[in-house]
Amino acid sequence: MASKKLLVVTSLAALALAGCETSDDRTLAQGQACLDSATSATAAQCKDLVAGLTSQESYMIRCSADFIAQDFTGTRIANSISQMKNGSGTTNGTTSMIAYLVFKNATPSADTAISDCTAAGSRSMLRLATATKLATTIATAGGILGSIDPTSATAATQLQTVVNNLAASPPSAADLTSLGNTAILANQAYCGDGSSYVGTDVCNNLSAAVSASSDPQAIAQALLNQMKK
Repeated sequence: MASKKLLVVTSLAALALAGCETSDDRTLAQGQACLDSATSATAAQCKDLVAGLTSQESYMIRCSADFIAQDFTGTRIANSISQMKNGSGTTNGTTSMIAYLVFKNATPSADTAISDCTAAGSRSMLRLATATKLATTIATAGGILGSIDPTSATAATQLQTVVNNLAASPPSAADLTSLGNTAILANQAYCGDGSSYVGTDVCNNLSAAVSASSDPQAIAQALLNQMKK
C-alpha cells in the first residue's frame, strides 16, 4: 500500500482548498482521500467521486487513478526512469524505459490516461501517459500484450525483440498511425527546451523520428528504426 501512496504523492499536487469550502472542494478532498488508499480494484471509484467536475484538480485525480488501476507504483515508475538512463548493449534506452509502462488491462486505456493527464495540466503525468501509449501500442502490435510482465526484469528484452521485428516487418497501418501520433505527442512532452530528457535515448529517438516526416506512419517507422538493436 505504501508504494501506491508514493505514486499519489509524486503525481498529484496537494489540493489547495483555501477560503470558503464549496461542494466542489469537498468532492475533490473525497477524491484525494480515495486515492490515498486506492488499489487497482478500487481506483475507478475515485474517478466516480469527481465525475462531472472539470477542474485541473479533478482531472489529476482521474489521471492518477488511471495508473493505480493499472497497478502502477512509485517503484515501477522509478525503475522505468532508471532503465531509460541505463540502456544496455542489447536494449535501447527508450525500449528499456517504456517496457515497465505497458497497460495490461483494457480499462482504463492508455488513451484515457493521455486525455485525463492532458486535462490535468501536468507535464510529468502526460509524459508518463504518452510513454504508456508507446509501450502498449508496440506490445499490442507485436502480439505480446497478453504475455509481457511490465514488472519483470525480462520485459525490456521481450519488448526489444518486438521492436526489432516490427522495424523489419511493419505492423498494420492503424498501429503505425497510432504509434506515430503518440510519438509526436511524446516528443512535445519529453523534449522541449530545458527538459532534463534532452540528450537521452528517449529524446534522441523521438526527435529524430518526428523530424523525419510529417506523416504519422512514416514517423512510427522511423521511431522503430531508431529503437531497434
